[in-house]
Parts: sequence; C-alpha cells; structure tokens
Amino acid sequence: MFVVFGQIPINDAIVARYTDERWRGRVYALRYVASFGASTLAVPLVARSTDRAAILRPCSGCSPGLP
Repeated sequence: MFVVFGQIPINDAIVARYTDERWRGRVYALRYVASFGASTLAVPLVARSTDRAAILRPCSGCSPGLP
C-alpha cells in the first residue's frame, strides 16, 4: 500500500517537470478526472469478479477473514 500512495507524488512531480506552466493545471485536472473515472469503473468490476470467485470457493466461511 505504501508503494501505491508513494507513487502519487512521483506522478505529480513528473507532471510538474514535463508540462508547460500554462498547461499544468489542465494536465492535473485531466489526470485526476481519468483516475476517478477509472476507479468508478473498477468498483463494479471487482464486485462482479468476487461474486464469480465465490462460486468457485467450496467453503466460503472456512477461511478466517474472508466473507
């Protein structure tokens, strides 16, 4: 998890370094809109895949920590 959150400032630094000052705000906005759009699509996909994986699991209550 540390790597995922550590990647955010690295990406921001790359955007700041390689974009023109006048375009920087637009690039940040596009980056975050694309990120939030992808995450809104990821939630239903993960839910659907875990529902299908539950069918393959023979005993869903056997493993501690799993629903």
